[in-house]
Amino acid sequence: MFGVYVFAGSALNAMAVLILTGIILQKMGFLKKVVTQEHYHIMGKICFAFTIFRAYVSFSQFFLIWYANITEETRYFLLRNTENWNLDSLALVFMHIGLPFLDLLRSDVKKSTRFMTILCCYIIFMHVIDVYHMIIPERGPSVTNVVNHALHNGQNPELWIGMSWIGDILALVIAVSGFLFLYLRNLTSAALYPHRDPRILESANLHN
Repeated sequence: MFGVYVFAGSALNAMAVLILTGIILQKMGFLKKVVTQEHYHIMGKICFAFTIFRAYVSFSQFFLIWYANITEETRYFLLRNTENWNLDSLALVFMHIGLPFLDLLRSDVKKSTRFMTILCCYIIFMHVIDVYHMIIPERGPSVTNVVNHALHNGQNPELWIGMSWIGDILALVIAVSGFLFLYLRNLTSAALYPHRDPRILESANLHN
């Protein structure tokens, strides 16, 4: 289920990036007569669907690991329910699943570019927290071990913790910068919409 969980989160955030791209391009004067509120409504529905799908996969993964009770598998959740990681776990349940679910229930919300801009940025931010939650607890020594190691060697533990946070932020900045560079380069290398597609008029006149 882990691979499906990663796929669901990636698909949800890919759609959020597409919505943001469409809104930004329209504010810059592009796609004025191509993308309408109906398109944002459809893309909002897809975001809503993948929010539900991701919640289902997340619960299924937890339930299967809890029911099987295999030591090497339960370690994943045991580690994320200690040393304050449980706060992050609970926040992801209510803020990465519950809040977008309630917001995307309304059709007028999905048609509002202003609200969808805020919501899509929020979804992407929470996805970063989710990926951090998946990776960092498995990275190496915990904060407690780092502090004990620093104290044992007569060093300042706050310095080691600060360096760890700086490394995490630096890695995020590098990854986001690389993604934006490749995305914007590919975006400007081709037409913004398939003007020779025989179904382009059907798509432009979409109603739901």
